[in-house]
Amino acid sequence: MKLKELLTEIFGETPNNDYQFGFDGLTLYGRDNLEQYKERILQCEEFSECTELNFMNMPIILSNDDTPLKTSDYKLVEGQKFKGVCYLLSLALTPEVFNPETLHTPVKDGACITPLVYNPETFSPFKKIVLQYNPERVQDGLFDGEYDLKMGMKDLLDKVLDNPYDYQVKGERGVIVRGVFERNEVVKEVTPPRYLTGVKSFVNDDGSEVSISLKSVLIPPHLKQLFKDTYGEKNLELTKEEIDKFLEDNL
Repeated sequence: MKLKELLTEIFGETPNNDYQFGFDGLTLYGRDNLEQYKERILQCEEFSECTELNFMNMPIILSNDDTPLKTSDYKLVEGQKFKGVCYLLSLALTPEVFNPETLHTPVKDGACITPLVYNPETFSPFKKIVLQYNPERVQDGLFDGEYDLKMGMKDLLDKVLDNPYDYQVKGERGVIVRGVFERNEVVKEVTPPRYLTGVKSFVNDDGSEVSISLKSVLIPPHLKQLFKDTYGEKNLELTKEEIDKFLEDNL
């Protein structure tokens, strides 16, 4: 499990009143709030190599030699790991970040509610309800005139107002980890393309057929195109020695 999945589960898929008031209180802060989740935090990928997990109540602690250690904030990125002895002050989900290109994309039934924004002149908060319809449906006889179209749109609007969260445009949340960590590393786990997979057959001079199982060989991503340009479809005929030489010459 990833830390973001754990926090989403803890806070719930639909944070209380988030869609109404537009603010987030999605933070676990201090020992009292964090300690109950200790075992689950240690099961997350980001803390899987943590050897000792302690919790803090203040943003500064003293080391064994009385040197003050101040917490740092980390916005999680893919492959991030907190290793060794860890002192954790807080875990938080960031406010949602929205893609401006998809703000008005329908979420359900051809409708959506946009995120909360503020009028720059009056500072009044507002959202927009977007209802999508096809005027050609009237022309094609799918509606009996404009009256049925209007009633259909009214029914849809009532549905949106009765179930606002179902139509809320969803954004992406990040994770903020705050604490003091013995080691903090970003491990980039890249799965390179594989070659030489499958079974190759050929016939001996005496007419007998021989099959050779070919093992997978990993080619680093940055050499993928060069490998294909150099050997093309002949890569299935290469020996391990030839591939080793290619990697040695180009790495």
